[in-house]
Formats: sequence, C-alpha cells, structure tokens
Amino acid sequence: MKKLHQQFHNMIALAMAIFMSTSVVAQEMTHLHLDEVVSTAHRHPNPSKADSIFLASTNQEDISTALRLMPSVIIKDYGGLGGIKTINIRSLGASHTNISIDGVPMANMQTGTIDLGSFATPSISSLEAQSAEPIGLLSTPKARALGANVSINTPSPDADSLSLHALLSTGSLNHRVNSTILFPLFKSNVHARLYLGYDFSNGKYRYKLHYGNASTDSTSTETRQNGQVWRIPAELDLSFNTGIVSHRTKINLMYTDRGLPRATTFYSLNSNESLTDNNIFLQHVATVRFGRSRLRISSRYTRQHEVYRNPDALGSDAYRRSSYLQHNSYLALASEYFPSDNLALALSADLEYGSLYANTVEGTPTRLSTGISIASRYTGKFFNLNGELTAIRHRENADAHSNNASDSPTSLCESLGADFYLGYFIFNIQGKNSSRLPSFNDLYYNGIGNRNLKTEKASQFSTSLSILLKWLSVSANYYHNIVRDKIIAMPTKNIFYWSMLNVGKVDIQGFDLSLRLDKSFARDWSIMAFATYTRQYALDVTSRNNGTYRHQIAYTPRKQGSITSTLNTPVLDISYSLIYQGKRYALNQNIADNAIKKFCDERLSFRCAHRVLHGISQYLSDVQFEVSNISNSNYQIVRNYPMPGRQYNILMSFQI
Repeated sequence: MKKLHQQFHNMIALAMAIFMSTSVVAQEMTHLHLDEVVSTAHRHPNPSKADSIFLASTNQEDISTALRLMPSVIIKDYGGLGGIKTINIRSLGASHTNISIDGVPMANMQTGTIDLGSFATPSISSLEAQSAEPIGLLSTPKARALGANVSINTPSPDADSLSLHALLSTGSLNHRVNSTILFPLFKSNVHARLYLGYDFSNGKYRYKLHYGNASTDSTSTETRQNGQVWRIPAELDLSFNTGIVSHRTKINLMYTDRGLPRATTFYSLNSNESLTDNNIFLQHVATVRFGRSRLRISSRYTRQHEVYRNPDALGSDAYRRSSYLQHNSYLALASEYFPSDNLALALSADLEYGSLYANTVEGTPTRLSTGISIASRYTGKFFNLNGELTAIRHRENADAHSNNASDSPTSLCESLGADFYLGYFIFNIQGKNSSRLPSFNDLYYNGIGNRNLKTEKASQFSTSLSILLKWLSVSANYYHNIVRDKIIAMPTKNIFYWSMLNVGKVDIQGFDLSLRLDKSFARDWSIMAFATYTRQYALDVTSRNNGTYRHQIAYTPRKQGSITSTLNTPVLDISYSLIYQGKRYALNQNIADNAIKKFCDERLSFRCAHRVLHGISQYLSDVQFEVSNISNSNYQIVRNYPMPGRQYNILMSFQI
C-alpha cells in the first residue's frame, strides 16, 4: 500500500514539475510574442453530441432517451419508467463505458455501470457519446483507459441577480416537478444554482402478454405491476472565478425508491421486490490558467447505499434484504501546455479508492487504482494528429481485515489518430486499445464470483468520411472492435450454479451513416433534422467448437436507426422522433426461441413559440404537449420486460 501511495506521489510530483517548467516557458513565450494563446480548430460534425437546444426541442425527459437517438448506441431498459437504464456503445458493454459529469468520472465499483435514468436533462447543457475518438486534453487516465465515454456537461451558474425556473410535467403515467434557483453570493463573487426535483410514476400500464412465439398462440391483456417509482434529486452547484483560477463545486443528492416489476412469465406477474437508493456525491474542480498552460485538479467523493428487498424470497435473511454500501474517493491532476499555436501537450495522473460493504459479499473488498497518461495534439492547416498513452494499475483486497492483497499487471492503453481536411471533406482514422476491470459483483458476489478474473481488453479501430456543406453535413463511419478475455457468466455444475469466467472473445464490425440538416427558410421559419443508421455485426468468436460460434451476441440488433426533426414556425414548434431497432436475441444462441422482435418507437411534440408565450404571460417560458409511442407498439427492449404503450404528457416552464 505504501509503495502504491509513493508511486502516486511521484506521479503528482512529476506532473507538477512539468507544469511548472512549462508555465515558466509559457510566460516567456507569451511575453515575447503574443498576448494570448490562439487555438486553431476545424469544424467537425459530431453526430454523437446533443446540446441544450436539441434536448429542449425534442423534450427528452432523461439522458437515456437522448442517447438512444445517437448512432451505435443501445440503451438496455429494464421496464421503462422506473427500470434501470444502461448504455452499450459499439457493443463494448456498459462496464466498458465511462460516465463523467463536467469532466469528473462517476463510479460504481459494485456493478461497474451507472444508471442513466437517474440524470435529468433540464440542468444539462450538452451530452456527448464517444468511442475510440480522442477526448479533451485535460481528461483523466480513468476516462482515457475505457473504450467509450459519455460526457455530461452542465452550465456554470453565472446569474448576477436572483432568478427562478420551474418545470411542471404531468402525463398519463408520470408526474414531475423541477425547480432551479440561480443567485449570487458574497457580493457576486460566487454564483450558485440550487436544483430541486420530484418525480413520481405509478408504473401501471397495459401490455399484451403472448403465451408463445407463434402468431396463432394465445394472448391476454395485462397491467404492469410493481413498477412505481419515487425519485427526489437535489443539487447545489457553486462557481467562483478569479480570472486565473476558476472553481466549480457540486453537492448532489439522489433518493430513489422503486418497485421492481418481475419478468412477465406466465401466471406469475405480481412482484413485491423493491430497490431503494440513497446516494450522495461531492465534486470539486479547480482550473488554473497561466500563460500557455492550464492545470486542472479534480476530486470527488461518492457514497452509494442500495437496499434490495424481496419479502417472498426463500432462504436466509440476506436473500430477503440485501444491503450494499459503497464509498469511493477520486483525485486527479491534469495539465496541458501549448508550446505553439499548433501543438498541445498534456500530462495527467489520478488515484481512486473504493470499498464495498454488503451482506451478500464475502469480506469487504477494496480497490486502489492509480493511473498516469500523456497526450498530444497537433493542428495543421490540412490535418490534425493526436496520440495518447495511459498506464493503469490497481491493487485488490477482498478483506479489509486481512493482509492478503493482490496487484494486477499494469494495463497500457494507447490511442493514435489523424484528421485530414480536403475542402468540404474530412477524413478521420483512429485506433485505440482499452481495458476495463471486473466489478466487485463479478469478483466477489456469493455463488458466482470469481476472484481470478483477468482484465477485459478491447482493440478498437475506426475510420470516417464527412462532408460539410453550408446547411447539411453527412458522416459515414466504419469501426472494428475485438474484445478479448470478455467477462461472461457460464454454468458450472448445473444450470443453478453459474460462475464468472474469462472465456469470451467478440468480433465487432459496424457501419454508421449520419445526416444533419439545419436550414432557415424565412423569418422565424427553420428546420433542424438529424438521422442515423447503423449496421452492426457483433459475433461470438470464442471457439469454433462452441454452439454460438459466429452468432450475434445478445441484445445487439444488426440494424438500428433514428430520425429527429424540429420545424420552427412563428406560432408553433413541431418535433418528431423515431427510434428503430431490428431483431435481436436474448441469448448468444441465435435461434427462433431466443428472438426478440423488431420495434419502432415514435414521439411527437408541439411547443408554443416564445413570441406567442410572451403575449400570454411574462413568466411562462415554455409549453409543450407530447405523445410518446404514437402507434401504441407493444415492444420489449429486454426480454419479458414490456415497455409502456402510448403516453401523453404536458410540460410547462416558468421563469421569474
């Protein structure tokens, strides 16, 4: 332990030394040649980025629904409204995806995944999903080491006077109240945003239950049971800027109490299971700007308490009430330096410590991870070059009261890419090696955990061609990923005893096509449209002797796409979105009994234009009416977890 701490201290000292030396050189260069750093950039279409205008115009109620509109993104939704929602980008899996808020990675060492349904969009300024592409120079080693990244950015509070924004939403299934208060503190030196919310849904909706796969089999209409959810989010966001140093602090509380509807197996539709989450995280980011250099210090503490209850479970009390308590601390230091207008260099280091206390896990596992990363970017007139190298090492201890700890080999993650600009055309090529650690559940969960699991590794390659016109952009992307030592669950003694094993290998090849249109016709008339299409083959190539060899992996459609369009008029803004997923399989064995039918989910919303609202009330800033799942499709994303049918929703926003 002392050795690892010493290694991290050495990394911090090295980063500080480089930063200080670059800062001195920067002062001299800035003083002799120019007054500020000029950063050269090219316009680059990003079909995997949504800004606040997009989120507001399409009325996406949470992050997961907005991400579903992006290419090669699959959201696994366990039951709709209160169900847990996880992300899968280019078939790498949720555990291979980093979720960050304002540049600071989130953490869940227990499962390795973050529930996207717990984030609300009213306080989000932009949302971006990336895979293999380079991320910001001030990014941390943890973010660089994973194969995919979801960046959630929130606007910094900057109001010089008190203002209040309230959002009221009610519909056929859910009700929501959100309020945001902006106010200055200490004679306007500190700005603050206080966000409070309340979400409720009874989770009861009707669906059609099929008693077989054939079209002639019996069906019945049922009502979804035990799908209620209460969610209370609260966040205090503080910003302080002195010109040289800027500070940003977040204190976030989230309480969620939800029923867990069971899979719709025949004649057993009721459930008494529930899940309660009581989470808090504190986050602070300090950015120092000094000549041609920037230094960012990020820190975060997370406490997650999850209680699962199943009063009908047989066996010990642990099966009827399972409690999980996580503590996670994270510290990162990142610096960047611009030797010239075209070249940027970066060095970063981080440390993460997490522990899990649970009545279903043997011992009290802890993990200490350290990382260091270097990155560079060169911007020329006709091309960009970027490169990254990240080293990650972790130390595992299954029992905090024991000295038996294990060190993992150092994982190296490399990335290299280039952009070429030829008039209206942009050509990109990118390669990356990434890895992800097993979660605590994979390693230690009673009955299935395997403490000898290896790190899962992925090799990623992508290339794209984009065409940029005045009001139209088109992007085509090909990618090829190979995942080795894939962590999967397999039966051991019999179907009742499973274990986590490193036996998987997946070959993933896909093609994306994205189109964006942004056109103004006349005064107050414009249209914004966005469309994506993905063709993807994610094949199990573990062994030729395996019955699933070269079968599509579970829950990965070969075809998927989306369309989003907004027509702005002097009176009304009309938005339409469509999400399509082709046939998938619930298991890796691609047979008819495992098939899940294709589906198409459409949404239509009407929004009063601002000029009309001003004539009604000076406080009313937004009125929307929305219809979801227009065709009342009875579809499933996860097998035996039906999604809601047609829904109606009214949203009103007030600004004071």
